[in-house]
Amino acid sequence: MAPIIWGFDLSELSFHAFSSREMFDPRWHLRRERFVAYQLAMLICLAAECTATYSLDKYEDLQTHIQARWAAEGAHVYQNDIIDMQIVLIVMCVMVACLYGADFFFLLQFPRRRYPNWYQSTKKACAIIITLGVFAAALGSTIVVARNSAKIEHVSDAVAAAAAAYYFRPPLQYNKWAVNIAYVVLVWIGWVAVVISTILMFMAADYDALNGTEPSPYPSKSLLSSADPSASLAPLNRAESDRAAFAAQSGNLPEAEKVQLPVPEGRHAVVRPILADGYPPRVAGLDLETDHATFEGEGRQDPLVTGPHRV
Repeated sequence: MAPIIWGFDLSELSFHAFSSREMFDPRWHLRRERFVAYQLAMLICLAAECTATYSLDKYEDLQTHIQARWAAEGAHVYQNDIIDMQIVLIVMCVMVACLYGADFFFLLQFPRRRYPNWYQSTKKACAIIITLGVFAAALGSTIVVARNSAKIEHVSDAVAAAAAAYYFRPPLQYNKWAVNIAYVVLVWIGWVAVVISTILMFMAADYDALNGTEPSPYPSKSLLSSADPSASLAPLNRAESDRAAFAAQSGNLPEAEKVQLPVPEGRHAVVRPILADGYPPRVAGLDLETDHATFEGEGRQDPLVTGPHRV
């Protein structure tokens, strides 16, 4: 028997949960949207983090090499501005991976688990802090890369120029190196994905608090058309189940309750349902589909109303 750790039954863990069919099961509210947004946020922020780490390492090496080679002259490289912003960015991107990666895993492996209010509140607070932190890192990095440059101080201008020419990569001017521009662009794109992920996280948490975490049931097989035997082997999609439910309900109406339509010869008119969300589908009202000429004189022949409507 698998152990239970912090209320999580490890027997529920399954590699099959990573299949696309399980991950993008439409029965769970916002499941597909959250998986896509979380992965985009984590992967794009990871790319920004790795690019910023590479830039940070190169500017650290630049400082080490110049100060070692011209130690006798007392050379010192000042590039703390970009180093500080890159450290902030790296930390915030790691936090993105921790929060949304954890929520991704729990949603994938334990989709039916309900979490206490304190956990949901903490998760929401962390999401807001991380979103603001990534924004601050992106904005600060943009300002530093666009306006600033590293400086070689405590030596003559000739020595500083010689050092900059000898160690030309990375350049002292931050915006002249494509790596710096790349990580700034990536972190802005990642921030947009983080914002979307945070919104979806809030919406999903509020929905689960009201409706629970159980998936929506598949439509009943009694709604399947007997004219298509193969349809009984698979659940109906939503549009098919809507039409089947309406047909089942309207077929049971007494003759006195059926609507009689006086339609001119050669014209077209059909009553279609206005369907309410939820399963089983519920008919909330009726709408009339007609060609344009039936009630408004000669005109186009395409229908005014198409398909089932929802309220």
